[in-house]
Amino acid sequence: MREHKYRAWHKEAKTMIYEKRPGEVFQWKSEGQPVIIMESTALQDARGVEIYEGDIVSVHLDLLFGEVEKRAVVEWCDLFKAWCLNFMSDGCGLMLTNDQVLEDTIQVIGHIWEKKYAHL
Repeated sequence: MREHKYRAWHKEAKTMIYEKRPGEVFQWKSEGQPVIIMESTALQDARGVEIYEGDIVSVHLDLLFGEVEKRAVVEWCDLFKAWCLNFMSDGCGLMLTNDQVLEDTIQVIGHIWEKKYAHL
């Protein structure tokens, strides 16, 4: 069984906070801190960066007509009971798998609360 890890976006401070002890982010929330909690996928990108819910990732896809690079948001998909990549501009998605990570096709480039990604 995997260890569940979390981080939180502090709405007022506009900063990402990583918990030092398990369950710490839930304590912040219960104390009334204005935080948005995100779970780790337990996967790492091509550079070894841990991938969390809400991350923006660059995905290199090898399609029939050639290789393309797309940006996607990491989200939990209730339908598949799995982490998925939501290609916002295309209106489609893809399950996030170890194979993609092992093939060095995914890199974390930011998260959805950063101002420069507000349009996604």
